Amino acid sequence: MSERTPTVEDRLKRLQEPYVRPSQALKPADPLEPTPMVVPVNEIREYDRNPREARNDAYDRIKDSIRQRGFNGALRITRRPGEPNYIAAEGGNTTLHILKELYVETRDPKFQSISCLYEPWISESETLIAHLVENDARGDLIFIDRAPRAV
Repeated sequence: MSERTPTVEDRLKRLQEPYVRPSQALKPADPLEPTPMVVPVNEIREYDRNPREARNDAYDRIKDSIRQRGFNGALRITRRPGEPNYIAAEGGNTTLHILKELYVETRDPKFQSISCLYEPWISESETLIAHLVENDARGDLIFIDRAPRAV
C-alpha cells in the first residue's frame, strides 16, 4: 500500500513543527556578560584548585552568622566550557561550603538557592588568580597556599 501524497496543509503543518523535540531539548547557554541569577547550591561546586589548603580560621564564626542572618551577598560564579556545574569564580568557597552544610542540616529553603553573579569563563589561570587575590586581600593565606603548584 502506498502512502498518500501530503497536501499543502500537511506540508505547512510540518514546517511549523519545532525542530527540537522535547527529548532533544537544548540546554540554555551561559550568559556572555556578567549576569545576576539565583542558583541552587547543589549546582555550584567549590573551585577545585582553590589556593587555600587549610580550613578558614573564621569558619565557625561565618557559619554562625549565615545561620542567623542568612546569606545577603552574591556569590561570584562561572562555568568551565562543557562542564555541567558552576564553580566559585572569585573566592567564596568557604561560604559555599557553609551554605551546602546548612542546607543539609536544616533543609531551610533560604540555604537551598542563593543569589549569584555569573561571570563568563575566561581561563583557568584567570580564575586561579581571582581566588588568590581574593584570599590574599583578606590576609588569610599562609605561605604554602601562595606557593606555585602544578595546575
